[in-house]
Amino acid sequence: SADISGGTFTTSIENGIVFVGCAIAFWALRQRRMGLSAWSLFIGVTGTLYFLLANDALFSGPLTLGTLPEFALLLFPIVLAGVIVGPQLTIVMTILTPLITFLALSLTAHDTTLSQNLASGGGLGLYIDPIAIQIAMGVLILVTTNALRQTQRELNSTRLAYQRERELDRLKNQFISNVNHELRTPLMSMRGYFVLARELGKMRDIEQQDYMLSRGIETVGHMEGIVESILDVRRLEAKPAAPNIEPVNVRETILAATMLLDRTAAGNRERDLFLRVDERLRVQAEPELFKQVLLNLLSNACKYSQPGTTIEIAARPTGDGPAPKRQSFVELSVRDHGLGVPPDQIPLLFERFVRLERDIASPVPGTGLGLAICRAYVEAMAGRIWVESSGVEGEGSTFFVRLPQAPAPIPVEADVTSRAHVR
Repeated sequence: SADISGGTFTTSIENGIVFVGCAIAFWALRQRRMGLSAWSLFIGVTGTLYFLLANDALFSGPLTLGTLPEFALLLFPIVLAGVIVGPQLTIVMTILTPLITFLALSLTAHDTTLSQNLASGGGLGLYIDPIAIQIAMGVLILVTTNALRQTQRELNSTRLAYQRERELDRLKNQFISNVNHELRTPLMSMRGYFVLARELGKMRDIEQQDYMLSRGIETVGHMEGIVESILDVRRLEAKPAAPNIEPVNVRETILAATMLLDRTAAGNRERDLFLRVDERLRVQAEPELFKQVLLNLLSNACKYSQPGTTIEIAARPTGDGPAPKRQSFVELSVRDHGLGVPPDQIPLLFERFVRLERDIASPVPGTGLGLAICRAYVEAMAGRIWVESSGVEGEGSTFFVRLPQAPAPIPVEADVTSRAHVR
């Protein structure tokens, strides 16, 4: 109505600027583009204020004493810059706004009343007061927003520390639960074997007593393995010296690892082990660490699949990076046909002292350290380890190990398939 009665479109233009800025800001906010949203809101509001000031105070005739309070509107861009954009823009607006105010007061025509006030003894205050207020507001916004950001950073750090503390507490409780489960069973078994051995000794049944003592010694060996796994983790945390890397034959190391596999891990039943590994394929690795990684993966493949099911091991050369600097690797896979791993729980597998919930109360032994040790060993040899699984029982899991390829005496040809046995 003001535009129609006055014959102008000033209010419509002002409303249009702020409407477009706010509309873009709202759209960007819905799209989660926070930077664009903040800038659109700032430009819309600031553009409206500058247009209003220019129209009412600068271009509507001589500058009057009554229009000077409108320069207070220039405080809003400083506040908006500090609250929704950032400190850099706040500094720019704190410098630019007083400069615009000074130029507007100095270069525009003044009416008689304003000229008389400027010529009087207190006229200098008409310049100094608005400029001083704008500068003070900019400094105040900078100090306040900096304090708020510092407080926010400290709160974020506190929250992250609290989350880490909770995670450490959870891992500690899980570790205690795992160790309690893993040690209690062999301790009770060992106690039973020794009690029976004592009773058999009283009955002079030497053969059965010797059998019970042998089983007790085996149980002690199992407990030593658990303690050794924990010590392995401690050694890894101590950041030992770099491993002694040398060319290692992949196929020979796999067969050596199968010879070390505990027969109880295979369910005391022979399994078919299918190898697709060229006899000349070699990797750059430390032999003992590489063998331990393979032993852990084979042991897991046996423990988490039904007795009698097959295990498949394949290895092939592969490359990584652009052609001129392409690095050669060997990608080795160990596949079982067991329970599989739920996809959402795959990231947990290589963490220390972590076992899947279904395995904690199961008869399958484990401390949650084997795969964590595998990852540490593989990464120490400049490699990578990961797993792929659908989580469907029977489809099993496939663990992959990628290590740098060692030069072969002759070019590697097609994979050779053969069969071995895990006893």
